[in-house]
Amino acid sequence: MTAGEVKLLRDGTWTLYKAGDTFHVPAGVIHSVACVGDSPSEQISIFLPVEAVAPKNAYFNTHLVEDVYTDKLGS
Repeated sequence: MTAGEVKLLRDGTWTLYKAGDTFHVPAGVIHSVACVGDSPSEQISIFLPVEAVAPKNAYFNTHLVEDVYTDKLGS
């Protein structure tokens, strides 16, 4: 994390991270990241292939997480 605060949902648990923190999400783990507070957050993401020859645009088996934040932001 380079700025702000986020909470990370991983394995059914929310964990708070702030600027200066790092976190790791192993390949295949369902997760979601949400900004905390009114300030924007910024993080550097690094994705490493898990196979010797990674497909250029592989389909990742993703799952939609319910958006519980948009209404809180207002119109």
